Amino acid sequence: MTNDPYAPPRTIDAPPAAMVPSMRHGGIGRLVYLGITVLLTIVQRLFATYGLQLSGSSAGAGWGLFIVFTCIAFIPAYFRLKNAAMNPWTCLLLVVPILNLVILFRCYAYQEGYGEVKRLDKAGRIVAIIFITLFLAFIAFAFFGAAI
Repeated sequence: MTNDPYAPPRTIDAPPAAMVPSMRHGGIGRLVYLGITVLLTIVQRLFATYGLQLSGSSAGAGWGLFIVFTCIAFIPAYFRLKNAAMNPWTCLLLVVPILNLVILFRCYAYQEGYGEVKRLDKAGRIVAIIFITLFLAFIAFAFFGAAI
């Protein structure tokens, strides 16, 4: 065996193809989805606060604005679920109470290709812990707030 410094490094056996997701799902990643939802929330709040005050419109315009931004919110959720190798049309469940939490959890926690490997990566597990902790805190505050 010669010690050639210009020789390419030896390769390690790759895992079977069934264990590695294809990583060609399209859509948008978790961080981009988070940025888009934060931006949509800020723009919606600005329109709700300043846009309706300037136009002097009624509550009907506020509901119309809410419906428009809700429909716009389906678009990033559709592409995020597509990226996670899930059925992207489940984004329509965002309008159903309680089920919207399941869809949001999928959008924030699942990595690209989750539908193929069915395991969360480290960032997904951290997001899951935060999500579950906040959900349990909300339930506890709602329960104890109603008891007082």
